[in-house]
Parts: sequence; C-alpha cells; structure tokens
Amino acid sequence: MRIVAVFIVLIALLGCQSTDTAQRVKSPAMKQLLAPKSQEIEAHSLSNYINRAAELASKKGYQHFALVSKLNSKHKQTIWVYLYNNDEDLQSFYQKARNDSKLNLIDTFSTEESKGRRYLDVDSIPGLA
Repeated sequence: MRIVAVFIVLIALLGCQSTDTAQRVKSPAMKQLLAPKSQEIEAHSLSNYINRAAELASKKGYQHFALVSKLNSKHKQTIWVYLYNNDEDLQSFYQKARNDSKLNLIDTFSTEESKGRRYLDVDSIPGLA
C-alpha cells in the first residue's frame, strides 16, 4: 500500500513539473551573427544574414526575429539578431533601441516565412522595376 501511495505522489509531481515547463515562455534573446569567413561579397549580403538569423531563430524555437546593426567598441558595425515571440517583446526592444544610439533596427521578420529564402536587391536585377 505504501508503494502505491509513493507511486501516486511521484506521478503527481512529475505531471506538475511537465505542465510548468510547457507553460514557460521563452524570453527574448540577442545574439551576434559573426561575419562569414568567406571574402566573397555574396557571403556578406543582407540576404545571407537574414537566412542565418532565420535558421538560428528556428533552431532556438522563436517565432520572430529582428536584424540589428550595432556599433562595437571600435566603432565598427556588427550585425546582431534579436529573437522574440510576441509584440510586447518587440516594443520593449524598440524602447531599448531609442535609448541606445549604438543600436539600429534593420528590419523584423517572421521565422517561418524567412527560413530557407534568399532576398535580392531589386537594383541588382536589370530590367526589374
């Protein structure tokens, strides 16, 4: 009888723990996208950064991401990705960016829509208006 009672308590505790982890919300995160080692211009294109950021956001389980330009200590531009799940997180980032002159929002993206896609500059395709 005692073993049955202990078993029931363990199941109840494990059930509560799994519910707690499922309800936990991912907090926003900001990570630097390091420059590619390749010296080819295409490797450093904005399209490549968007694709890499979408892969990172998908891997980490975020629904949206924003590309951010940030000045480092040597006053060089670095590309960062801000990973978030809802509009409240994005609004919080907007406020942070307004107060920090080193941060510049490039654009926001949906992870699912951006994953695996490549973007081309319209001016790079002759005849496209």
